[in-house]
Amino acid sequence: MMPNEEIKDEPESAQPEPVEKKDILEETTEPITVKVEKPKTDTDEMDLDAVVGESIPTTEIQTEEIAPELTNSYRIPSSGSQKPLHHHSMKRIIIAAVVILILAIVAAGAIWATHDNPVDNDQSEIIYSQGAAITAVEGTVEYDTGSGWVAVEQGVNLNESDSLRTLENSRAIITLDDGSAIRLDSNSTVTMTKLTVDEVTVDNDGGQVYTRIAPSETRKFYVYIDDQPFMALGTAYRTTNITDEQGVEVYQSTVKTMDAQEQEINVAEGEAFFVKSKIAEQVDKISKLDIEKLKDDDFLKWNKSLDENEKQFADKLGFLVDIDQPKKEENNENSSSASNGISASGVKVDSGIKISWSATGIDTSDGFKIIYSDDNDTPSYGENSAKYVDSGTFSQVLELTDGRIWHVRVCAYRSEGLCENYSNVISITAPYKEKAPVQTGPVTAILNGNQLSWTYGGTAPYGFRVVWNTSGKPTYPVSGDKSGYEYLSSSNDVKFDLSERITDPGTYFIRVCKYTSGSQTEQCIDYSEQTIKYIVN
Repeated sequence: MMPNEEIKDEPESAQPEPVEKKDILEETTEPITVKVEKPKTDTDEMDLDAVVGESIPTTEIQTEEIAPELTNSYRIPSSGSQKPLHHHSMKRIIIAAVVILILAIVAAGAIWATHDNPVDNDQSEIIYSQGAAITAVEGTVEYDTGSGWVAVEQGVNLNESDSLRTLENSRAIITLDDGSAIRLDSNSTVTMTKLTVDEVTVDNDGGQVYTRIAPSETRKFYVYIDDQPFMALGTAYRTTNITDEQGVEVYQSTVKTMDAQEQEINVAEGEAFFVKSKIAEQVDKISKLDIEKLKDDDFLKWNKSLDENEKQFADKLGFLVDIDQPKKEENNENSSSASNGISASGVKVDSGIKISWSATGIDTSDGFKIIYSDDNDTPSYGENSAKYVDSGTFSQVLELTDGRIWHVRVCAYRSEGLCENYSNVISITAPYKEKAPVQTGPVTAILNGNQLSWTYGGTAPYGFRVVWNTSGKPTYPVSGDKSGYEYLSSSNDVKFDLSERITDPGTYFIRVCKYTSGSQTEQCIDYSEQTIKYIVN
Protein backbone atom coordinates (compact mmCIF):
# COMPACT_ATOMS: atom_id res chain seq x y z
CA MET A 1 0.00 0.00 0.00
CA MET A 2 1.02 3.63 -0.50
CA PRO A 3 1.93 5.99 2.33
CA ASN A 4 -0.96 7.95 3.91
CA GLU A 5 -3.52 6.01 1.84
CA GLU A 6 -6.80 5.56 3.64
CA ILE A 7 -7.99 2.01 4.07
CA LYS A 8 -11.69 1.40 3.94
CA ASP A 9 -13.40 -1.31 5.90
CA GLU A 10 -14.83 -4.09 3.80
CA PRO A 11 -17.45 -6.62 4.72
CA GLU A 12 -16.11 -9.87 6.16
CA SER A 13 -17.69 -11.81 3.40
CA ALA A 14 -15.95 -9.80 0.78
CA GLN A 15 -13.21 -11.64 -1.02
CA PRO A 16 -10.37 -9.94 -2.98
CA GLU A 17 -10.45 -10.27 -6.67
CA PRO A 18 -7.96 -12.79 -8.07
CA VAL A 19 -4.76 -11.13 -8.94
CA GLU A 20 -1.98 -12.63 -10.95
CA LYS A 21 1.31 -12.87 -9.05
CA LYS A 22 3.23 -11.28 -11.86
CA ASP A 23 0.96 -8.23 -11.94
CA ILE A 24 1.24 -7.65 -8.24
CA LEU A 25 4.97 -7.83 -8.41
CA GLU A 26 5.04 -5.32 -11.18
CA GLU A 27 2.58 -2.93 -9.54
CA THR A 28 4.09 -2.93 -6.08
CA THR A 29 6.27 0.16 -5.75
CA GLU A 30 6.72 0.90 -2.08
CA PRO A 31 9.69 -0.81 -0.34
CA ILE A 32 9.10 -2.71 2.86
CA THR A 33 11.53 -3.65 5.60
CA VAL A 34 12.10 -7.20 6.89
CA LYS A 35 14.27 -7.44 10.02
CA VAL A 36 16.26 -10.50 11.05
CA GLU A 37 17.01 -11.20 14.70
CA LYS A 38 20.73 -11.64 15.62
CA PRO A 39 21.44 -15.37 16.31
CA LYS A 40 22.93 -16.80 19.47
CA THR A 41 26.70 -17.35 19.47
CA ASP A 42 26.50 -20.87 20.86
CA THR A 43 25.82 -23.04 17.83
CA ASP A 44 24.97 -26.03 20.05
CA GLU A 45 21.95 -24.17 21.42
CA MET A 46 20.97 -22.11 18.34
CA ASP A 47 17.50 -22.80 16.88
CA LEU A 48 17.99 -22.35 13.16
CA ASP A 49 14.24 -22.00 12.57
CA ALA A 50 14.25 -19.02 14.91
CA VAL A 51 16.93 -17.19 12.95
CA VAL A 52 14.31 -15.35 10.87
CA GLY A 53 12.57 -12.87 13.14
CA GLU A 54 11.21 -9.41 13.24
CA SER A 55 14.21 -7.31 14.13
CA ILE A 56 17.91 -7.06 13.43
CA PRO A 57 19.55 -3.82 14.34
CA THR A 58 22.08 -3.61 11.57
CA THR A 59 20.66 -5.43 8.53
CA GLU A 60 17.72 -4.32 6.41
CA ILE A 61 16.40 -5.95 3.27
CA GLN A 62 14.42 -3.66 0.98
CA THR A 63 11.57 -5.09 -1.08
CA GLU A 64 8.34 -3.98 -2.75
CA GLU A 65 4.97 -4.47 -1.18
CA ILE A 66 3.33 -7.73 -2.10
CA ALA A 67 -0.04 -9.28 -1.68
CA PRO A 68 -0.66 -10.64 1.85
CA GLU A 69 -1.41 -14.16 0.70
CA LEU A 70 1.98 -14.52 -1.04
CA THR A 71 4.30 -13.20 1.62
CA ASN A 72 4.95 -16.67 2.98
CA SER A 73 6.04 -18.07 -0.40
CA TYR A 74 8.14 -15.38 -2.07
CA ARG A 75 10.81 -12.82 -1.17
CA ILE A 76 11.75 -10.02 -3.55
CA PRO A 77 15.45 -9.82 -4.31
CA SER A 78 17.07 -6.51 -3.50
CA SER A 79 18.24 -6.25 -7.09
CA GLY A 80 14.67 -5.85 -8.21
CA SER A 81 14.73 -9.10 -10.20
CA GLN A 82 11.35 -10.55 -10.85
CA LYS A 83 12.47 -14.12 -10.19
CA PRO A 84 10.93 -15.28 -6.91
CA LEU A 85 13.21 -16.39 -4.06
CA HIS A 86 11.96 -19.34 -2.02
CA HIS A 87 11.71 -18.94 1.74
CA HIS A 88 14.13 -21.85 2.37
CA SER A 89 16.78 -20.45 0.03
CA MET A 90 16.74 -17.15 1.85
CA LYS A 91 16.97 -19.00 5.10
CA ARG A 92 20.11 -20.86 3.92
CA ILE A 93 21.79 -17.56 3.00
CA ILE A 94 21.11 -16.15 6.42
CA ILE A 95 22.35 -19.32 8.13
CA ALA A 96 25.53 -19.28 6.02
CA ALA A 97 26.15 -15.68 6.99
CA VAL A 98 25.66 -16.54 10.65
CA VAL A 99 28.01 -19.54 10.43
CA ILE A 100 30.70 -17.40 8.78
CA LEU A 101 30.31 -14.86 11.56
CA ILE A 102 30.62 -17.58 14.21
CA LEU A 103 33.72 -19.04 12.55
CA ALA A 104 35.27 -15.60 12.45
CA ILE A 105 34.60 -15.16 16.16
CA VAL A 106 36.03 -18.62 16.94
CA ALA A 107 39.13 -17.93 14.84
CA ALA A 108 39.67 -14.60 16.55
CA GLY A 109 39.31 -16.32 19.93
CA ALA A 110 41.82 -19.01 18.95
CA ILE A 111 44.33 -16.39 17.87
CA TRP A 112 43.83 -14.57 21.14
CA ALA A 113 44.18 -17.79 23.16
CA THR A 114 47.34 -18.77 21.29
CA HIS A 115 48.79 -15.33 21.84
CA ASP A 116 48.09 -15.29 25.57
CA ASN A 117 48.44 -19.05 26.24
CA PRO A 118 51.22 -20.54 24.11
CA VAL A 119 51.21 -24.35 23.68
CA ASP A 120 53.47 -26.26 26.06
CA ASN A 121 55.67 -28.23 23.69
CA ASP A 122 57.18 -30.24 26.55
CA GLN A 123 54.02 -32.15 27.44
CA SER A 124 55.12 -35.22 25.44
CA GLU A 125 58.27 -36.95 26.68
CA ILE A 126 60.86 -37.57 23.99
CA ILE A 127 62.98 -40.68 24.56
CA TYR A 128 66.40 -40.65 22.91
CA SER A 129 67.98 -43.97 22.01
CA GLN A 130 71.55 -45.06 22.72
CA GLY A 131 73.49 -46.44 19.77
CA ALA A 132 75.24 -49.83 20.10
CA ALA A 133 77.67 -51.20 17.52
CA ILE A 134 79.76 -54.36 17.24
CA THR A 135 83.29 -52.93 17.17
CA ALA A 136 85.39 -56.12 17.41
CA VAL A 137 84.91 -59.71 16.31
CA GLU A 138 87.29 -62.60 16.96
CA GLY A 139 86.44 -66.10 15.77
CA THR A 140 82.79 -67.01 15.18
CA VAL A 141 80.25 -64.47 16.36
CA GLU A 142 76.51 -64.47 15.60
CA TYR A 143 73.55 -62.19 16.24
CA ASP A 144 69.78 -62.58 16.31
CA THR A 145 67.34 -59.78 15.49
CA GLY A 146 64.29 -62.00 15.84
CA SER A 147 64.71 -64.18 12.78
CA GLY A 148 67.35 -66.62 14.04
CA TRP A 149 71.10 -66.66 14.51
CA VAL A 150 73.29 -65.49 11.63
CA ALA A 151 76.98 -64.68 11.33
CA VAL A 152 77.86 -61.05 12.02
CA GLU A 153 80.83 -58.86 11.26
CA GLN A 154 82.37 -55.80 12.82
CA GLY A 155 80.43 -52.57 12.25
CA VAL A 156 76.88 -53.93 12.55
CA ASN A 157 74.54 -51.91 14.80
CA LEU A 158 72.40 -53.54 17.46
CA ASN A 159 68.93 -52.40 18.52
CA GLU A 160 66.81 -53.11 21.56
CA SER A 161 65.94 -56.84 21.87
CA ASP A 162 68.81 -57.90 19.57
CA SER A 163 71.11 -60.66 20.87
CA LEU A 164 74.79 -61.40 20.27
CA ARG A 165 76.72 -64.58 21.00
CA THR A 166 80.25 -65.92 20.67
CA LEU A 167 81.11 -69.51 19.92
CA GLU A 168 84.19 -71.58 20.79
CA ASN A 169 87.48 -69.60 20.96
CA SER A 170 85.69 -66.40 20.00
CA ARG A 171 85.25 -62.94 21.50
CA ALA A 172 83.31 -59.78 20.68
CA ILE A 173 82.99 -56.18 21.79
CA ILE A 174 79.88 -53.98 21.75
CA THR A 175 80.55 -50.26 22.09
CA LEU A 176 77.84 -47.75 23.02
CA ASP A 177 77.56 -44.13 21.93
CA ASP A 178 78.73 -42.92 25.35
CA GLY A 179 81.94 -45.00 25.13
CA SER A 180 80.88 -47.84 27.41
CA ALA A 181 82.02 -51.32 26.33
CA ILE A 182 80.43 -54.77 26.68
CA ARG A 183 82.97 -57.55 26.01
CA LEU A 184 82.05 -61.20 25.59
CA ASP A 185 84.30 -64.17 26.27
CA SER A 186 83.98 -67.45 24.38
CA ASN A 187 80.60 -69.22 24.50
CA SER A 188 78.77 -66.18 25.85
CA THR A 189 75.45 -64.54 24.94
CA VAL A 190 73.92 -61.14 25.69
CA THR A 191 70.63 -59.43 24.81
CA MET A 192 70.34 -55.66 24.51
CA THR A 193 67.13 -55.26 26.49
CA LYS A 194 67.05 -51.45 26.77
CA LEU A 195 69.10 -48.81 24.97
CA THR A 196 68.36 -45.18 25.87
CA VAL A 197 70.53 -42.26 26.94
CA ASP A 198 69.02 -42.57 30.43
CA GLU A 199 69.19 -46.34 30.89
CA VAL A 200 71.01 -49.32 29.43
CA THR A 201 69.95 -52.85 30.36
CA VAL A 202 71.87 -55.91 29.16
CA ASP A 203 70.89 -59.51 29.86
CA ASN A 204 73.78 -61.92 30.36
CA ASP A 205 72.09 -65.02 28.96
CA GLY A 206 75.15 -67.21 29.40
CA GLY A 207 78.91 -67.21 29.78
CA GLN A 208 81.20 -64.40 30.91
CA VAL A 209 80.69 -60.72 30.16
CA TYR A 210 83.10 -57.93 31.11
CA THR A 211 81.47 -54.51 31.27
CA ARG A 212 83.43 -51.27 31.31
CA ILE A 213 81.16 -48.28 31.98
CA ALA A 214 81.81 -44.69 30.88
CA PRO A 215 81.15 -42.23 33.74
CA SER A 216 77.68 -40.62 33.73
CA GLU A 217 75.67 -38.74 36.35
CA THR A 218 72.31 -39.46 34.73
CA ARG A 219 72.51 -42.77 32.84
CA LYS A 220 71.77 -46.02 34.69
CA PHE A 221 73.50 -49.22 33.57
CA TYR A 222 72.27 -52.72 34.49
CA VAL A 223 73.43 -56.23 33.69
CA TYR A 224 70.90 -58.92 34.54
CA ILE A 225 71.40 -62.65 35.12
CA ASP A 226 67.89 -64.06 35.09
CA ASP A 227 66.10 -61.77 37.59
CA GLN A 228 69.25 -60.73 39.45
CA PRO A 229 70.26 -57.11 38.71
CA PHE A 230 73.81 -55.79 38.83
CA MET A 231 73.78 -52.00 38.64
CA ALA A 232 77.03 -50.24 37.79
CA LEU A 233 78.07 -47.29 39.91
CA GLY A 234 80.86 -46.23 37.71
CA THR A 235 82.44 -49.44 37.09
CA ALA A 236 84.40 -52.32 35.58
CA TYR A 237 83.03 -55.74 36.44
CA ARG A 238 82.52 -59.27 35.15
CA THR A 239 79.24 -61.16 35.36
CA THR A 240 79.35 -64.95 35.10
CA ASN A 241 76.36 -67.09 34.17
CA ILE A 242 77.28 -70.76 33.79
CA THR A 243 75.77 -73.99 35.02
CA ASP A 244 76.80 -73.81 38.66
CA GLU A 245 78.00 -70.24 39.01
CA GLN A 246 76.11 -66.95 38.76
CA GLY A 247 77.46 -63.71 40.13
CA VAL A 248 79.70 -60.69 39.78
CA GLU A 249 83.34 -59.76 40.34
CA VAL A 250 84.04 -56.03 40.70
CA TYR A 251 87.38 -54.67 39.49
CA GLN A 252 86.78 -50.92 39.70
CA SER A 253 84.31 -48.76 41.66
CA THR A 254 81.12 -50.45 42.94
CA VAL A 255 78.19 -52.59 41.81
CA LYS A 256 74.80 -52.53 43.52
CA THR A 257 72.75 -55.74 43.68
CA MET A 258 70.28 -57.62 45.90
CA ASP A 259 70.81 -60.44 48.37
CA ALA A 260 68.47 -63.39 48.96
CA GLN A 261 66.39 -61.27 51.35
CA GLU A 262 66.01 -58.65 48.59
CA GLN A 263 68.11 -56.14 50.51
CA GLU A 264 70.34 -53.82 48.50
CA ILE A 265 74.05 -54.47 48.91
CA ASN A 266 77.10 -52.78 47.44
CA VAL A 267 79.90 -54.96 46.09
CA ALA A 268 83.07 -52.89 46.19
CA GLU A 269 86.25 -52.99 44.12
CA GLY A 270 88.15 -56.22 44.75
CA GLU A 271 85.04 -58.10 45.92
CA ALA A 272 82.71 -60.75 44.50
CA PHE A 273 79.10 -61.76 45.10
CA PHE A 274 77.49 -64.98 43.88
CA VAL A 275 73.87 -66.06 43.92
CA LYS A 276 75.01 -69.52 42.82
CA SER A 277 78.45 -71.08 43.33
CA LYS A 278 80.11 -74.46 43.48
CA ILE A 279 81.72 -73.18 46.69
CA ALA A 280 78.85 -73.12 49.17
CA GLU A 281 80.56 -70.58 51.44
CA GLN A 282 80.41 -67.96 48.66
CA VAL A 283 76.67 -68.11 48.02
CA ASP A 284 74.78 -64.92 48.93
CA LYS A 285 77.88 -63.46 50.58
CA ILE A 286 80.45 -60.83 49.66
CA SER A 287 83.90 -62.38 49.33
CA LYS A 288 87.37 -60.99 48.61
CA LEU A 289 89.09 -61.52 45.26
CA ASP A 290 92.62 -62.92 45.11
CA ILE A 291 94.70 -61.22 42.43
CA GLU A 292 97.09 -64.19 42.35
CA LYS A 293 94.25 -66.46 41.22
CA LEU A 294 93.30 -64.04 38.46
CA LYS A 295 96.77 -63.72 36.94
CA ASP A 296 96.21 -66.81 34.76
CA ASP A 297 92.82 -65.58 33.50
CA ASP A 298 93.37 -64.73 29.82
CA PHE A 299 89.98 -63.05 29.47
CA LEU A 300 90.76 -60.59 32.26
CA LYS A 301 94.23 -59.91 30.90
CA TRP A 302 92.71 -59.15 27.51
CA ASN A 303 90.25 -56.70 29.06
CA LYS A 304 92.93 -55.01 31.11
CA SER A 305 95.05 -54.42 28.00
CA LEU A 306 92.05 -52.87 26.23
CA ASP A 307 91.24 -50.63 29.18
CA GLU A 308 94.76 -49.28 29.54
CA ASN A 309 94.74 -48.29 25.86
CA GLU A 310 91.51 -46.28 26.27
CA LYS A 311 92.15 -42.74 27.49
CA GLN A 312 89.04 -42.56 29.66
CA PHE A 313 89.78 -45.92 31.35
CA ALA A 314 93.60 -45.97 31.51
CA ASP A 315 93.73 -44.46 34.99
CA LYS A 316 90.82 -46.53 36.29
CA LEU A 317 92.23 -50.07 36.11
CA GLY A 318 91.43 -50.64 39.77
CA PHE A 319 91.93 -54.15 41.08
CA LEU A 320 93.40 -55.40 37.78
CA VAL A 321 96.29 -52.95 37.69
CA ASP A 322 98.81 -55.67 38.72
CA ILE A 323 97.26 -58.64 36.91
CA ASP A 324 100.18 -58.76 34.44
CA GLN A 325 102.80 -58.90 37.18
CA PRO A 326 104.60 -62.22 37.84
CA LYS A 327 102.93 -64.51 40.32
CA LYS A 328 104.36 -64.66 43.78
CA GLU A 329 106.68 -67.60 44.48
CA GLU A 330 104.91 -70.35 46.39
CA ASN A 331 106.38 -71.88 49.48
CA ASN A 332 106.96 -75.32 48.03
CA GLU A 333 108.40 -77.60 50.68
CA ASN A 334 109.12 -80.34 48.12
CA SER A 335 111.29 -78.17 45.86
CA SER A 336 114.99 -78.76 46.31
CA SER A 337 115.87 -75.15 45.44
CA ALA A 338 114.40 -72.05 43.88
CA SER A 339 116.06 -72.90 40.55
CA ASN A 340 115.07 -76.56 40.53
CA GLY A 341 111.60 -78.04 40.20
CA ILE A 342 108.62 -77.92 37.84
CA SER A 343 107.33 -74.78 36.12
CA ALA A 344 103.86 -75.04 34.56
CA SER A 345 101.65 -72.92 32.34
CA GLY A 346 98.21 -73.38 30.81
CA VAL A 347 96.05 -72.21 27.96
CA LYS A 348 92.42 -72.71 27.00
CA VAL A 349 91.91 -74.74 23.81
CA ASP A 350 88.86 -76.05 21.97
CA SER A 351 88.87 -79.39 23.76
CA GLY A 352 89.68 -78.13 27.27
CA ILE A 353 92.75 -76.83 29.10
CA LYS A 354 96.22 -77.55 27.79
CA ILE A 355 98.87 -77.82 30.51
CA SER A 356 102.58 -77.57 29.65
CA TRP A 357 105.53 -77.81 32.01
CA SER A 358 109.27 -78.18 32.31
CA ALA A 359 111.30 -79.96 34.98
CA THR A 360 114.79 -78.96 36.10
CA GLY A 361 117.14 -80.73 38.49
CA ILE A 362 114.66 -83.34 39.78
CA ASP A 363 113.96 -87.03 39.20
CA THR A 364 110.98 -87.55 36.88
CA SER A 365 111.64 -91.20 35.93
CA ASP A 366 108.27 -92.31 37.36
CA GLY A 367 106.30 -89.73 35.39
CA PHE A 368 104.05 -86.89 36.50
CA LYS A 369 100.66 -86.30 38.01
CA ILE A 370 98.48 -83.39 36.93
CA ILE A 371 96.29 -82.45 39.89
CA TYR A 372 93.23 -80.25 39.28
CA SER A 373 90.23 -78.96 41.20
CA ASP A 374 87.43 -76.46 40.71
CA ASP A 375 86.93 -75.85 44.43
CA ASN A 376 90.45 -76.10 45.91
CA ASP A 377 92.83 -73.34 44.83
CA THR A 378 95.90 -75.39 45.89
CA PRO A 379 95.08 -78.89 44.65
CA SER A 380 97.10 -81.75 46.12
CA TYR A 381 97.63 -85.34 45.14
CA GLY A 382 95.47 -87.65 47.23
CA GLU A 383 92.90 -84.93 47.87
CA ASN A 384 91.87 -83.85 44.39
CA SER A 385 91.51 -85.30 40.92
CA ALA A 386 94.74 -86.34 39.20
CA LYS A 387 95.86 -87.56 35.80
CA TYR A 388 99.03 -89.62 35.26
CA VAL A 389 101.44 -88.68 32.47
CA ASP A 390 104.47 -90.78 31.42
CA SER A 391 108.01 -89.60 31.95
CA GLY A 392 109.29 -87.62 29.00
CA THR A 393 105.88 -86.08 28.27
CA PHE A 394 105.58 -82.37 29.11
CA SER A 395 102.11 -81.39 27.95
CA GLN A 396 98.61 -82.73 28.34
CA VAL A 397 95.07 -81.57 27.54
CA LEU A 398 92.52 -81.88 30.33
CA GLU A 399 89.15 -82.41 28.69
CA LEU A 400 87.32 -79.79 30.74
CA THR A 401 84.64 -77.90 28.81
CA ASP A 402 82.26 -76.69 31.49
CA GLY A 403 83.25 -73.01 31.57
CA ARG A 404 84.49 -73.22 35.16
CA ILE A 405 87.71 -71.88 36.65
CA TRP A 406 90.05 -74.80 37.31
CA HIS A 407 93.14 -74.78 39.54
CA VAL A 408 95.93 -77.03 38.26
CA ARG A 409 99.36 -78.17 39.47
CA VAL A 410 101.90 -80.70 38.23
CA CYS A 411 104.04 -82.86 40.50
CA ALA A 412 106.71 -85.55 40.08
CA TYR A 413 105.14 -88.93 40.76
CA ARG A 414 106.86 -91.59 42.84
CA SER A 415 106.19 -95.32 42.45
CA GLU A 416 105.36 -95.67 46.12
CA GLY A 417 102.27 -93.51 45.58
CA LEU A 418 103.69 -90.12 46.52
CA CYS A 419 103.99 -86.85 44.61
CA GLU A 420 106.84 -84.38 45.04
CA ASN A 421 108.17 -81.12 43.63
CA TYR A 422 104.86 -79.41 43.01
CA SER A 423 104.71 -76.75 40.29
CA ASN A 424 103.09 -73.35 40.56
CA VAL A 425 99.26 -73.23 40.54
CA ILE A 426 97.54 -72.38 37.28
CA SER A 427 93.99 -70.97 37.52
CA ILE A 428 92.30 -70.89 34.14
CA THR A 429 88.76 -70.80 32.80
CA ALA A 430 87.83 -73.85 30.78
CA PRO A 431 85.94 -73.38 27.50
CA TYR A 432 82.23 -73.91 27.53
CA LYS A 433 80.52 -76.13 25.01
CA GLU A 434 76.86 -76.75 24.46
CA LYS A 435 76.47 -80.18 25.93
CA ALA A 436 74.48 -83.05 24.56
CA PRO A 437 72.75 -85.08 27.26
CA VAL A 438 74.49 -88.21 28.46
CA GLN A 439 72.88 -91.26 26.90
CA THR A 440 71.88 -93.61 29.68
CA GLY A 441 73.25 -97.11 29.97
CA PRO A 442 74.42 -99.52 32.68
CA VAL A 443 77.77 -99.11 34.45
CA THR A 444 79.44 -102.26 35.80
CA ALA A 445 82.42 -101.88 38.13
CA ILE A 446 84.82 -104.54 39.42
CA LEU A 447 87.67 -104.37 41.96
CA ASN A 448 90.96 -106.24 41.58
CA GLY A 449 93.15 -105.48 44.56
CA ASN A 450 93.39 -101.69 44.67
CA GLN A 451 92.50 -101.32 41.00
CA LEU A 452 88.90 -100.31 40.23
CA SER A 453 87.78 -100.66 36.62
CA TRP A 454 84.42 -100.49 34.86
CA THR A 455 82.52 -100.87 31.63
CA TYR A 456 79.49 -98.87 30.54
CA GLY A 457 76.66 -98.65 28.04
CA GLY A 458 75.29 -95.50 26.44
CA THR A 459 77.67 -92.52 26.37
CA ALA A 460 79.91 -90.72 28.85
CA PRO A 461 81.18 -87.61 27.01
CA TYR A 462 82.08 -85.79 30.24
CA GLY A 463 83.81 -88.66 32.01
CA PHE A 464 83.10 -90.29 35.33
CA ARG A 465 83.06 -89.71 39.05
CA VAL A 466 84.27 -92.38 41.44
CA VAL A 467 82.54 -91.71 44.77
CA TRP A 468 82.97 -93.25 48.22
CA ASN A 469 82.13 -93.04 51.91
CA THR A 470 81.96 -95.35 54.92
CA SER A 471 78.21 -94.86 55.43
CA GLY A 472 76.94 -96.76 52.39
CA LYS A 473 75.53 -96.10 48.91
CA PRO A 474 77.60 -93.00 48.05
CA THR A 475 76.33 -90.40 45.56
CA TYR A 476 77.63 -87.21 43.98
CA PRO A 477 77.84 -84.56 45.38
CA VAL A 478 79.39 -86.64 48.10
CA SER A 479 78.09 -86.98 51.64
CA GLY A 480 78.50 -89.29 54.61
CA ASP A 481 81.48 -90.26 56.75
CA LYS A 482 84.93 -90.13 55.13
CA SER A 483 83.35 -89.24 51.80
CA GLY A 484 85.32 -88.30 48.70
CA TYR A 485 85.42 -88.52 44.94
CA GLU A 486 87.75 -88.74 41.98
CA TYR A 487 86.92 -87.07 38.68
CA LEU A 488 88.11 -88.73 35.47
CA SER A 489 87.31 -86.28 32.68
CA SER A 490 87.55 -88.57 29.66
CA SER A 491 85.21 -91.33 28.54
CA ASN A 492 88.37 -93.39 27.95
CA ASP A 493 89.36 -93.23 31.63
CA VAL A 494 87.80 -96.45 32.91
CA LYS A 495 90.13 -97.44 35.73
CA PHE A 496 91.38 -95.94 38.95
CA ASP A 497 93.79 -97.00 41.71
CA LEU A 498 91.83 -96.52 44.95
CA SER A 499 95.00 -96.55 47.05
CA GLU A 500 95.98 -93.20 45.57
CA ARG A 501 93.11 -91.47 47.32
CA ILE A 502 91.77 -93.71 50.09
CA THR A 503 94.36 -94.18 52.86
CA ASP A 504 92.52 -93.89 56.20
CA PRO A 505 91.57 -97.24 57.80
CA GLY A 506 87.95 -98.28 57.38
CA THR A 507 85.45 -100.09 55.22
CA TYR A 508 84.57 -97.96 52.21
CA PHE A 509 81.66 -98.23 49.81
CA ILE A 510 82.55 -97.41 46.20
CA ARG A 511 80.41 -96.56 43.17
CA VAL A 512 81.05 -95.14 39.69
CA CYS A 513 78.67 -92.78 37.87
CA LYS A 514 78.58 -90.82 34.61
CA TYR A 515 79.23 -87.12 35.11
CA THR A 516 76.75 -84.87 33.25
CA SER A 517 78.73 -81.58 33.45
CA GLY A 518 75.52 -79.57 33.66
CA SER A 519 73.90 -81.12 30.59
CA GLN A 520 71.16 -82.60 32.76
CA THR A 521 69.45 -81.84 36.04
CA GLU A 522 71.35 -84.51 38.00
CA GLN A 523 75.11 -84.05 38.24
CA CYS A 524 75.80 -87.77 38.00
CA ILE A 525 73.66 -90.55 36.53
CA ASP A 526 73.84 -94.30 35.83
CA TYR A 527 75.53 -95.35 39.07
CA SER A 528 77.28 -98.70 38.97
CA GLU A 529 74.83 -101.49 39.67
CA GLN A 530 76.57 -102.88 42.74
CA THR A 531 78.25 -101.02 45.56
CA ILE A 532 81.82 -102.30 46.00
CA LYS A 533 83.41 -102.68 49.44
CA TYR A 534 87.01 -101.58 49.82
CA ILE A 535 88.76 -102.24 53.13
CA VAL A 536 91.78 -100.28 54.33
CA ASN A 537 93.57 -101.69 57.39
